[in-house]
Amino acid sequence: MLIVPLPVFLDTRRWLHLTGRDRESRCDMSVFHDEVEIEDFEYDEDTEIYSYPCPCGDRFLITREDLENGEDVATCPSCSLIVKVIYDKEQFMCGEEISPLTESKKLVKC
Repeated sequence: MLIVPLPVFLDTRRWLHLTGRDRESRCDMSVFHDEVEIEDFEYDEDTEIYSYPCPCGDRFLITREDLENGEDVATCPSCSLIVKVIYDKEQFMCGEEISPLTESKKLVKC
């Protein structure tokens, strides 16, 4: 039996892009591990990625671009769990900065 190592994705954005097709096909038949409000995610302004702790020890990830495109599934790069991201798509599309509950929201007019 030939064992081929899985690629290591050091660039999270590349991993998210490459797994996008898999994510779309899995979501139609998957069961979400949980439903999490966007305010509970941590946002990294440099990478524009929202993250939330996964039970496996890694983090569920979803990009701002995915959210702007209506995507609502965050995936974990280390396991098969997925979570449904709860957020107001219209509010997000209008350019509102969605930040954790501890910070105030900054509104931008549409």
